[in-house]
Amino acid sequence: MASNEKMLSFEIWVDGEAKETVETADESVTIGKTGGAAVLQVDDPSMTDLHCAVQRSEDGSYMLLDFGSESGTLLNGERVNNASVSTGDVI
Repeated sequence: MASNEKMLSFEIWVDGEAKETVETADESVTIGKTGGAAVLQVDDPSMTDLHCAVQRSEDGSYMLLDFGSESGTLLNGERVNNASVSTGDVI
């Protein structure tokens, strides 16, 4: 991996406890429930198989994209469809 390549890092928390950290250099990471087709799988029954994604934009920033899930996607406690994400944000 090139030294200038950005990494995405996700900390998975369950019931207030950090369970694992997942890092990737992929430009897009799908997020969904355990057992589904998503790259990053979370044990949360309110999630769909392919719930949302974090995608790198051409300018190097990252966007959170909701896939139209019924329960919605929360970013820092607020429901969003598409939103910019930054270090420390909670999805």
